[in-house]
Amino acid sequence: MWTSARALLMEESILSFLRTREYECVQAGEAVQSARSVPAGPPLFQIYVHRHSRTAAFEAIDGIAVQWLDGAVHLILPPSPHDDAGLVALLKDTSNIRRIAGTKHAVMRITGKMPSMNWNHALFLLMQLPHAQSSHSQQPHSQLLRQKHVSDTPRVDGEPVRCVDASFEDLNALVSLHLEYEREELALYSADASETEMRMRSLLANQIVCMAWAGNEAIGKVNTNARGIYCDQIGGFYVKKEWRSMGIGTNLLLYLLKKIEAEGRHAVLFVRHDNLAALRVYQHLGFLAVGEYAISVARQHI
Repeated sequence: MWTSARALLMEESILSFLRTREYECVQAGEAVQSARSVPAGPPLFQIYVHRHSRTAAFEAIDGIAVQWLDGAVHLILPPSPHDDAGLVALLKDTSNIRRIAGTKHAVMRITGKMPSMNWNHALFLLMQLPHAQSSHSQQPHSQLLRQKHVSDTPRVDGEPVRCVDASFEDLNALVSLHLEYEREELALYSADASETEMRMRSLLANQIVCMAWAGNEAIGKVNTNARGIYCDQIGGFYVKKEWRSMGIGTNLLLYLLKKIEAEGRHAVLFVRHDNLAALRVYQHLGFLAVGEYAISVARQHI
């Protein structure tokens, strides 16, 4: 059965569950992390957990759903769809449902219970570095990353392309790059400059954001989209078209991965199947496809 988890967030069982499945939807883990860090904070989201039965011990948790006040839902579902209708009822009672994200299998299960909302589905390839899914792996990412060859970066007026941490001083350049990224990679969304600026401010305040510069020109960006308990989800990876196939994207992503690895965390990402340039970079650095990720937006809110 599905039940509210706010009073139980400090339980070790939630950590045990996320240790092996957080990679499926890092935003869900990020919400749990936030609630655990500030248990008395404002209720920006609801967290539900699933247990096998009414009498099952809390250690039997096998699913988590997070519903934000803006109608976004992040899912890590139990193997059986037996109680899906109960979760849908909880979600409908809380607020309007606008967007659902998680593995393709999880999202299709839940949106299938609400066909009248006319869902618009966007599908991506879910990727992670080897062993990022396993809580028993002792192989650090640094060992994997040190094995990767990174090609020499081009030079502009004798100066190498620089990969650096982004700051609020880079906001305008970052917004410009992200607008290009939204139009090219996230065709599901309309690119709005004011919304993008708000998003970039939030990323700079709460996530890791890195940029590539050729002289005074910002030519690439990458960031974490979510920082869970064990995993970091990478997103917003973009290099301007005229600067691709030069090793810049590889170096930029490697710069971010080393930061993630230094904190002992696992890297996860999702990418469009037809984004061949990004796929080549991810595969070169050792990412493996582990399934499909879905983001579904409701055309009709309930």
